[in-house]
Amino acid sequence: MTVDLDLWEGMDVEAPRVPNPFDAGTPEHEAWQRQEDEARAQVRAARDRQRLDEETDREYLRLRARKLAEQRLNDELHQAADDAPASSWAPIDLSAILDGSYVPEEPSLMPRTDGGYLLYPGRVHTFQGESESGKSMVAQAETARILTGWGRAVYIDFESDASVVVGRILMMGAAREQVAAGLLYLRPGVRPHATGEDRAAFEQLLAGRFDLAVIDGVTEAASVFGVASKDNDEITAWNRAFARPLAQQTGAAVIQVDHVTKDSESRGRFAIGAQAKMSALDGAAYVVEVKEPLGRGLRGVVVLRVAKDRPGAVRPTCGQFRKSDRTQEAARVVVDSTSDGVIAVTVEPPAADGSDGQSDFRPTALMERISQFLESQPADQSENQVMRGVSGRDSVKKAALAALVAEGFVARFTGSRNAQMHHLCARYRQSADPKSDKYEPREGGRPGWAEVEPPPDWPE
Repeated sequence: MTVDLDLWEGMDVEAPRVPNPFDAGTPEHEAWQRQEDEARAQVRAARDRQRLDEETDREYLRLRARKLAEQRLNDELHQAADDAPASSWAPIDLSAILDGSYVPEEPSLMPRTDGGYLLYPGRVHTFQGESESGKSMVAQAETARILTGWGRAVYIDFESDASVVVGRILMMGAAREQVAAGLLYLRPGVRPHATGEDRAAFEQLLAGRFDLAVIDGVTEAASVFGVASKDNDEITAWNRAFARPLAQQTGAAVIQVDHVTKDSESRGRFAIGAQAKMSALDGAAYVVEVKEPLGRGLRGVVVLRVAKDRPGAVRPTCGQFRKSDRTQEAARVVVDSTSDGVIAVTVEPPAADGSDGQSDFRPTALMERISQFLESQPADQSENQVMRGVSGRDSVKKAALAALVAEGFVARFTGSRNAQMHHLCARYRQSADPKSDKYEPREGGRPGWAEVEPPPDWPE
């Protein structure tokens, strides 16, 4: 085979390069780049216009909804004004009072065994007490009594659950068909006007007629409503927006179940939080105190002491006035749980001995504090020194000191310049006091009152 060498000449020489019109730096590439940039800018502008249009639409819808809501509210206010018989600023007709035909308002619910009553229809009341004092159980007992007479009750529960509340009501004697026919049980988690559905349900509640309404857990209820329980203005507004309309529009006697602070010496007559809780009531306020413990297999007793009676028809049927907290014993509620599956509740009148209850009021926490103060002092102390050395209200501290003297824990004698001096004879501890709710029985050993002996030179 013959190869033509002439054909291979020049094959190692690089061929001339033809320019590419889309290479960077060429006029064609720059024109193409400008077109691409313009197209991208147009796309971005279109997207911005679309986003602006969407935001405008949302803002329009929000403003439209707000305008409709305001219009509806204005319509409701005008309708309410049209339906109202008269302005609250209009003079009240006094003719019934002046001509003697007016009948004073009387309580007609929660009857005692002697024929007295504790609750006013259409008014707001409170049961306040420490945890496990039986205040909810007393309210549930009245609910059961209403239902057994085929009445109607609403239980608005912010603390417990339906199985506990309804279970107790059944054990207190209400039949299942009576509960089904007469009891409305609510467990709200939001304020009544949170949504349209909540508003409609609340309005339907206010449109009903009830004999009794229980608001169990005022502190939790205030939290659900977004109200500060320590703010007087907010608590007053809460009562006007919720508790009072519930009483006035449904005709129910409303019971608010509320807590008190642990320190009985400093709490006075008030529940936890604002003083307006007491001031805003237009019915009666009751302090619930445990006389005998409640529980399964026990026969418990709780005492209701009236701390406020706005209409004034309950106090005349109550016991003697107790100066320490300005209350009167209104009833003794016996809760008998000794039979399986049955809770028998009896509302009895105040103690028949006519005592003012002062003997039942033993400020044991302050008694212990005064004892500890006297133990820490190198010498006997006057009453003024005790008052300055121990925290608490003076009236209650004096009662605690008097109780220590009466029970032999402290001896009182006249010192120099006729000062009333106090010598510690025995240490006082609540845990060693059978009458204290903090009593802890001891196995053997010396009793607590014998832990301190009087000095040998103690004057007769």
